Amino acid sequence: MRLTALLLFLLSVTVWDIDGSCIKPKATRSYVHSLFENSDVILAGIISGISYRVDSLYIENITVTPRRIYKGREYLDEGKIIVIGNVLETEPCAHRLLASDVRIFALTNQQGTFLLDAPMIRVSLPVFDTFYTISRKQAHRKRRRTKQAICESSLCPFGSKCGLKTGVCECKAKCRVVTDVVCGSDHTSYSSFCHLSVRSCVLAKKGVRLRVASKGPCSKFYIPPISPSLFSTHLTPHNNHIVFVYSIDICCSCHWSV
Repeated sequence: MRLTALLLFLLSVTVWDIDGSCIKPKATRSYVHSLFENSDVILAGIISGISYRVDSLYIENITVTPRRIYKGREYLDEGKIIVIGNVLETEPCAHRLLASDVRIFALTNQQGTFLLDAPMIRVSLPVFDTFYTISRKQAHRKRRRTKQAICESSLCPFGSKCGLKTGVCECKAKCRVVTDVVCGSDHTSYSSFCHLSVRSCVLAKKGVRLRVASKGPCSKFYIPPISPSLFSTHLTPHNNHIVFVYSIDICCSCHWSV
């Protein structure tokens, strides 16, 4: 019996989700004009709180912090939050509301009590433009579509920059005369970070990675990383000890006793 009741409950919830669509009127200029004609207050605000009825989980009212007031400023106290009722009866998507949501509200004022007069409107730049121009009784001009900058999607390697006309990554041509010596990962001293970045850009095209190893000139005493191809090893007995002899082409013959 309990299982049957649970299945019926889940089925009812599923059907409600499918049938309970959030269809709202589009914020066309004609629709917004009708809101300005019929509503006492129109504002954009942040939902700061949601109150539910004691006997159910239905919304009783919401608390809103006004941000932009398009109509009815005389009904509002500057900077104070307002409580809006009649939410469940007017808003088809009330079950999706969350605190911190930003919406545009069309309200009716009944002796200091604010009631939702129409479904809430999601905010966007075109919607803000529409409400602003209508509230100021100005002609509405659509925003021009901005083209994506030619370098906006380019990711240039270290030491290069994107050419604004070509969109191709280009290495720097020259550096300012600045004495700020740095040591590169190739153990070469460069006059400045800029000079190293120029060299890094050129080497990057060849697949070589060059970075800053340290500030200041490179140390004179330097042993390069040992590669197996650069040395040969053999064992020699010496006074009852085994001695490893490394013959390195770059450096010298070094002996370590084991």
